[in-house]
Amino acid sequence: MNAQPSRSEPWNTVNPATGQVLGTYQPASPQAIEAALEAAQTAQLQWAKVSLPQRANVVKGVLQRLQQHAEPLAKCLSEEVGKPLADAVSADLLTALNGLRFVVQQGPKALQTKLIGGWEPLMFGRVYRQQQVPWGVVALISPWNYPVGTPTDSLAAALLAGNAVVFKPSEKTPATGAYLAQLFQEALAAEGFPVALVQCLQGPGAVGATLVEHPTVKRVFFTGSSPVGRWIQERCAALNKPCSLELGGSDPAIVLEGSSPALVDLATSTILNARFMNAGQTCSATKRVWVHHSVYPLFKAQLSAKLAQLRVGDPLDALTHVGPVIDQKQRQGVLAQLNDPALQGVERSEAALPQELPEGHCYVPPTVLWQCPPHAKVWQEETFGPLLPVRTFEALEEVLADCHANAFGLTASVFGPPAAARALALSLPCGQVGVNDAPTVNYALPQLPWRGWKASGPGVRHSVVGLQEWAQPQVWHTVLPTWLLWPYAPKSPWFFGKGASPWQQRWPLARCMALGFPWGSVLGCLNGGLLRFFASNHTGTKL
Repeated sequence: MNAQPSRSEPWNTVNPATGQVLGTYQPASPQAIEAALEAAQTAQLQWAKVSLPQRANVVKGVLQRLQQHAEPLAKCLSEEVGKPLADAVSADLLTALNGLRFVVQQGPKALQTKLIGGWEPLMFGRVYRQQQVPWGVVALISPWNYPVGTPTDSLAAALLAGNAVVFKPSEKTPATGAYLAQLFQEALAAEGFPVALVQCLQGPGAVGATLVEHPTVKRVFFTGSSPVGRWIQERCAALNKPCSLELGGSDPAIVLEGSSPALVDLATSTILNARFMNAGQTCSATKRVWVHHSVYPLFKAQLSAKLAQLRVGDPLDALTHVGPVIDQKQRQGVLAQLNDPALQGVERSEAALPQELPEGHCYVPPTVLWQCPPHAKVWQEETFGPLLPVRTFEALEEVLADCHANAFGLTASVFGPPAAARALALSLPCGQVGVNDAPTVNYALPQLPWRGWKASGPGVRHSVVGLQEWAQPQVWHTVLPTWLLWPYAPKSPWFFGKGASPWQQRWPLARCMALGFPWGSVLGCLNGGLLRFFASNHTGTKL
């Protein structure tokens, strides 16, 4: 059993497919945490002065190293998580590689300094500079279910924005976390920068709690369970410290009336993959299904037939579809939901487990629960395992009421005639909605913003918006020399308009009125171009 360590006790990691011990780890001591934060803070002060292109070169170095180390890293995480090797490559490594490319390509543009000139009277002659300032030292607390796909681009974005990052991987995947941190440190060292910019601290939740509350850490980025996320949000609010949270979901799939046999075939295949990939241990996995009663018989027949074809077994076997859950604690939690008294008498369909299983294994049979009662735990709670409850409905009002009453709002999917599916998608309270598709894989597209609503957030990862969360905007301005603007140079604000000639008094009004004419925009463009030319020379900002 993979016991949860205390603040100071060592712990073992166990291969969930074989029950064999993979390694023994010691939690970071308070002294080690203090030393790591001090070193990170010292290194960050110089790193913040490094240009964006130089920082981007470090991320390119990580990208190259991740490609070179793809095979051993995939094997490492497959052994720790129990994830099939093919999923480790497609869901973790490819997601990480896509994220790194996006940070390299779009990060410098998203984080660059911008000059802004005003056409408004009071702003004429003033140049505004908007720049993205790093937070300083940030904490990244990452989960075990996607130990490479989730943290990699976050580490890269943190560095590109000029931060030092203290990285705490899950205590369930310490070897994968250390391997990933080493690739970043090697890339930093290759460019002549201190490896202290990326610190990897191992340990249980107590280590993460220390980082959340430490004054050196200026912002917290967390991916994990909603209860822990709520605690972090409360502590950060008390400390006036910003945080970005990517939490869980209880993601519905809805199969509408009028769905053709082809759409039902698509729905059953998509839902099967979205529920049972990574043994159901995905925050955005489909976790409950609503099916209109008119298509329920066909849906049930098709899903049952496809479920029977799933191969459960050794994660390192290329033919395996579903591996074990992460550890015995997780297995017992899933089995507790499966043995809920509310499910007594409920019809079930199961995929077969291997005939011979080693002692200490963590396999749970992929199971569909037909006509699951709404008060069952598996319907009400987030299920992090291979269980899929299904219910029928007659009126969409019942489905919408259930979706809005649910605490989570991460993803949802709708299957049916396209017009009806799109119309329903607009009414669902979540951050990502799939129309005749499941948004489970959207996380692998770094150009898309990924965020949850309600108890699934707050915080944005990926996209330009997500990149900018790793820095804080700062605006400063200056007034161009009078000789550049004579005779229209602005006077000091307290003297504006007093003792001025009639022409000087009317000039601001005339300029404002000009904006209402078609040629006003032309004048604005000319003014903006001249302003940018003079400002770039006067302020020394390269445009």
